[in-house]
Amino acid sequence: MNGLSESAGPEPFRAGVVDPAGNGKGRRPGPIAWAWLLIPLGAVLILHLAVLGRYGIGWDELYYVACADHLDWGYVDHPPLVAAIVAAARSVLGDSLPALRFPGLVAGLTSALVAGLIARELGAGRFGQLLACLCVTLAPGCAAIRHTLSMNPFDHLFWTLALLLTARILGRGEPRLWPLFGLVVGIGILNKYSIGFFCAALGLGLLLTPARRHLADRRFWLGAAIAVVIVLPHVAWQMRHDWASLEFMRNVSTRKNLPLSLLEFWRASVVMMNPLTVPIWAAGLGFLLLSRRGRPYRALGFVYPVLLVVFQANHGKPYYLVPTYFSLFAAGACFAESLAGGRPWARAALVSIVVVPFLIACPLFLPVLHEEALVRYQARLGLLPRAEERGHAPTQLPVIFASMLGFEDRVRAVARVYRALPEGERAATAIFGAGYGNAAAVDYFGPRYGLPKAIGGHNSYWLWGPRGYTGEVVITIGAAQRDLEGVFEEVRLVEVVNSPYAQDRDVAVHLCRRMKLPMSVLWPRVRVYI
Repeated sequence: MNGLSESAGPEPFRAGVVDPAGNGKGRRPGPIAWAWLLIPLGAVLILHLAVLGRYGIGWDELYYVACADHLDWGYVDHPPLVAAIVAAARSVLGDSLPALRFPGLVAGLTSALVAGLIARELGAGRFGQLLACLCVTLAPGCAAIRHTLSMNPFDHLFWTLALLLTARILGRGEPRLWPLFGLVVGIGILNKYSIGFFCAALGLGLLLTPARRHLADRRFWLGAAIAVVIVLPHVAWQMRHDWASLEFMRNVSTRKNLPLSLLEFWRASVVMMNPLTVPIWAAGLGFLLLSRRGRPYRALGFVYPVLLVVFQANHGKPYYLVPTYFSLFAAGACFAESLAGGRPWARAALVSIVVVPFLIACPLFLPVLHEEALVRYQARLGLLPRAEERGHAPTQLPVIFASMLGFEDRVRAVARVYRALPEGERAATAIFGAGYGNAAAVDYFGPRYGLPKAIGGHNSYWLWGPRGYTGEVVITIGAAQRDLEGVFEEVRLVEVVNSPYAQDRDVAVHLCRRMKLPMSVLWPRVRVYI
């Protein structure tokens, strides 16, 4: 690696041998810039590892751990793969927070590496591969997502692998890769449904471009068949559970996610990807949709505008759009490399618009500062957290951090109530979490306090049932007293857990006795799919 002054080579894309006809047949890219990709990724990995266990385990993270204790082919609000990954990670690495988050961190950084490989497929040299990789690695939305346990970093990895295969199929004329594409997509759908939207948008792009010839290739349909076969066990699970995920998605769209205009939705996604990189990915969109050199890959250019409209119209969250930027960064990096040529100052300027905003905003999406310091830092920047879902009040910290705080405090409060009960009552005492995070906190922290597993009505906790409890004695977390009084003959508020920086700052713990209706009658009424 000779520094950023590497010769740029002949115009317009230097690394590969490009078919002059612009149809991509027989094209071979240049070498992979391994050092240029792995060195910055290694530095970012060290940064993540340094703060991987700070604050605490989050609301959704607790739930995924609980799902790993109930391995199945599906869950109300997500497909099965993330639970299987968590179960495997726990068996190998243990239950610590860094261990739980590590697989997602690796997946997220690998997706950034693959973004560099996509740029190579499109014709980028070493600097173009580096720039595409940096744009993904240092995007605030990507950094925040890969730092926490969720489906999303794995979703990014499956998207980038599918994009890489698509670029090879279209650019090199290699339809033999469609079955491998189907394998990636099938496994990706078992992780998160959103990659299915990518496939639909890509299919539209194929139909509208000369690449429609692939739709007549039996290998394309073999790939589709492979994806369907992989997903069939999850479809069977949905059928057995009355298509629970469809009900969940309808409720999320209409009752949970904030409705945003198209401009608001787009602007929020741009902020997640670093606003200063707009010229890079916009150039990439132009390359894919308008340029002669981008003609073989034109079908990929339709993915971003189509999914921008689809996700916004269905009241999705702006982060749903994040992986659609990856191919745009790759294409834009090719153009930027061409524009910068061998001029060190131009290349340094391109790198700075990616690196400098990351360094400034890093405390807002990675836990490098403690709570008090972060509140002060936000104030200096003039940025205040905003509510991200209906019915939620703004928090003092960014929601990603606020949702990590206070859970063990709640479990300790429950343990105090549980231990104060007569010994004969404890075996019959249920712990009910209002919201899967509260129930899952008991399941995660409870063993160190001698607590039984919790029950709940939220999403998959409802499917797991009341565990044989009769409702004679119930300790509840996070439930409203007026709701409990309609269910129990005796309701007593025993403690309010105050966590000033948490998303839910004052969480009530109640001790309830003598359920007014049998559990078999009440349980169907407590179901909440949202």
